Amino acid sequence: MKCLTKFIIFLSVIISTSISFGAQSSYFVTPEGSGSRDGKTLSNAWSINDFNNSNNWTDSDNNDTIDPGDTVYFSGTFKSIIYLKGSGTAGKIITIDGADATLGYDGDWGRGLIRIDGKNFLTIKNFHIDCGYITGTSETHNGIYIKGTNENPSTNITIDNNDITQTVTGIFYGGNVQNLTITRNRFHDLNGSGVRGGKYTYDEWAWPPPKNITIGGAPGMGNSFVNVGYLDSYYNTDAFAHLDHTSDIIFSYNIGYSTKTWWGMTGLYGNNIKNVLVEYNILHSFNADHHRPPIAMKGDLNPCEVHGPYIIRFNHIWNSHGDDKSWGDSSPAFTCSGNWAGLYAYGNNIHDCSSAFGPTLGYSSNKDGCPDSGTAKYLWRDGKDVNDIYIFSNIVSKTQGTAVYTGGYAGNNDSINNVYVFNNTFYKIGTRQTDLGFGYAGTNLFTSSSGIGMTLKGYQYNTHVYRNNLIIDPRPNDTYKLAMKLRSTADNFVNDFNHAYDSSLKNIIIEYRDDSDNSTQVNWGSSSNISADGKSNSIGNPHLKNLNEMDFRLTENSTTLIGTGEKMGTGNIITLEIQGQSYPIPWDFSLGPQTIFSTTDPDKIIIDEVSQNSLGWNRGAYAFVESQDSLGKVKGVKVEAVP
Repeated sequence: MKCLTKFIIFLSVIISTSISFGAQSSYFVTPEGSGSRDGKTLSNAWSINDFNNSNNWTDSDNNDTIDPGDTVYFSGTFKSIIYLKGSGTAGKIITIDGADATLGYDGDWGRGLIRIDGKNFLTIKNFHIDCGYITGTSETHNGIYIKGTNENPSTNITIDNNDITQTVTGIFYGGNVQNLTITRNRFHDLNGSGVRGGKYTYDEWAWPPPKNITIGGAPGMGNSFVNVGYLDSYYNTDAFAHLDHTSDIIFSYNIGYSTKTWWGMTGLYGNNIKNVLVEYNILHSFNADHHRPPIAMKGDLNPCEVHGPYIIRFNHIWNSHGDDKSWGDSSPAFTCSGNWAGLYAYGNNIHDCSSAFGPTLGYSSNKDGCPDSGTAKYLWRDGKDVNDIYIFSNIVSKTQGTAVYTGGYAGNNDSINNVYVFNNTFYKIGTRQTDLGFGYAGTNLFTSSSGIGMTLKGYQYNTHVYRNNLIIDPRPNDTYKLAMKLRSTADNFVNDFNHAYDSSLKNIIIEYRDDSDNSTQVNWGSSSNISADGKSNSIGNPHLKNLNEMDFRLTENSTTLIGTGEKMGTGNIITLEIQGQSYPIPWDFSLGPQTIFSTTDPDKIIIDEVSQNSLGWNRGAYAFVESQDSLGKVKGVKVEAVP
């Protein structure tokens, strides 16, 4: 019995010892520290200098230092820079919790108040970062700074539930940063961007560039961006999120808007980014200072490469208007430009903007001479064609100009290939126009007031299909009811099975242009000697649910739309992979009658996905489902007060 007792005691000691050394520890930090300053209790808290001392960080279990799996609690008002000197491991994240802390700085804090340099498996959460009103425009004044280099990457970093205000940039990442997740943060009243990043670290161009960046990412995890991007002096690309040289990006479930008269530049700005998913976001109420839209994708930082693809779906965007500059007086909801390929935009609700979609060729000069060294080239003449544009099943209403604009720059040598615009619902497009006002070379690019537009000369177009679109009350403030403006000389050009209606019962026009800008105008649905004319286009009252309340669902009386469209395809257009997950893009997607576009909460956007192939192809963005008339009005479509 004594031997058994001794064995039990011995075993207990071993177990308790292993538990003690394997357990997660908690540490406490105050600005000046207190008591014995061993960091183990709030009354004996470390000072900020103790926390920043690398001797208090180790990579293995130790009861006296910060180790993988530990949590550090900050308490008080800090006016010092916080350096994270160690890393966690997979399954043992080091958490820095600032629920009781406010971070600020009285002087020039340089690159960031919280700095991570070549560290891994860390979470920073619950901090309030407020540096007072910042009048400077230095990009280096960041709330949180994350750097990775070739030899020392920063990976698996989570920035969660922080309140960041009154600085230039909220979160900056640069260089070899992989698997960065930014969730539930509140960015407000910033001079620069909420999130900004790329392969530049301020010290070097690090390689490989950033990858797997998630901003939001899931219901309940989205960020808010309010009054972000109002620098005192002009700066072109400040945004809710400004991302360069980054691949595998997810930007979802976020909300961004402005209540200030010097509204921010843009919502999501990306340049030379690849594999991008933008979904379930609410972006509204900002007036671009430099013609930047809520979502802008570019490809001119490294023009020798082709960038993309982009999935833009299930977003609610409204009230975006441009400045008064003569060369760019309009702000579409979404643009692509430069060298890029692959746009898949579907299931979005866009209204009260200058225009909706503007995928174009590049217009910037490339002084590096790609592909020919030694001479300046232009992106629209460098042999990098724009391929694969799919814009379908979107709702676009009350835009000042064109709903869908594809084009580029006059004198273009590159091609725009494989453009498919189908099954969209366009309502009151061109509300501002009182004259022709199209976007010819030498005038504004986005002032065309047609439902669909390709307007500039000098392009090569190959395979352009415009089909099953519903266009209602085009140019409502003018007697000239232009529904489409198309370039009829594109190879494999198709314009058919579209439906138009004007509630004032006036004639609706399609205008065609050849490569010499000679125009021909025909009445909608009429026969002509133009081979591209839509012989299967139809006209008449679509009998939608309630146009006055922007309820565009079909009813049992929508007989001109139900089952009268032309089938586009079966299966998937393509399947893309982003962050290791497959995203199939279906040909036959349409909005079901229970779709809801919330104006205040991205989590309440509900996409009722219905297969066109299962019901028979309709015209417009909505499918008709039996007994749908018994449903109530689609809530959340009308614009509510700014929250």
